[in-house]
Amino acid sequence: MTNFSKNNNKGLLPQILLGSVVVVFLLQISGFKRATSDNSHLQHLGFFPVWGVPCVYLHGAGNDQAIIIIYVDDMLITVPQRSQVNMVKQAIVDKWQIEDNNLAKEFLKTKITCDHTNWTITLDQRAYIREIISKWVKLEEKTRTPMTMTPVKAPGNLTINEDIKQQYPTLVGKLLWVSNTICLDICYAVNVLTQHMSRPTTEAMQVSLCIIKYLNQTQDEVL
Repeated sequence: MTNFSKNNNKGLLPQILLGSVVVVFLLQISGFKRATSDNSHLQHLGFFPVWGVPCVYLHGAGNDQAIIIIYVDDMLITVPQRSQVNMVKQAIVDKWQIEDNNLAKEFLKTKITCDHTNWTITLDQRAYIREIISKWVKLEEKTRTPMTMTPVKAPGNLTINEDIKQQYPTLVGKLLWVSNTICLDICYAVNVLTQHMSRPTTEAMQVSLCIIKYLNQTQDEVL
């Protein structure tokens, strides 16, 4: 793997969370403050943003590939080989002073479990999904189908219920995060719901609640 460039500029004091998984190593830096210079520094190290996903940076390819994901003041770094950990870590230390805080266990409401025996990483959002379920439906309400009908867009002369107008974007936003992370089987249904964000109808709200009942049925599944 190409050695990372050195930079003596010392920045903030982020925290680094290093995961010693055999397959992929995870480092999480909290307290990271993004600025224009941060982006240029990562590119100076050989990391380039993924087209259309500016918060994801790639370096190298195949067994030499390192990936950095930045979200607000958190940074998640994955590398496939143990020998690469110190190289990536040192490149970050050269720019920002870092403190090691042990294994990465959670990132953006997603629990991370590393299984050294089976060489796997499990992503788990059960706690987050249960929070959604407890707020929006009864615990006994379940279904095996995420969407039983496709809601049509609200006609121009329809008066939108104010309660639904306030609640709907929040609910669909939560479902969107779950569908993009763990529950890929609800992607189509949630994408349909996003088309109603500005003028949500009662039917669209019913479909969103149906998806929650489906999650209530399948909440123990992990990725």
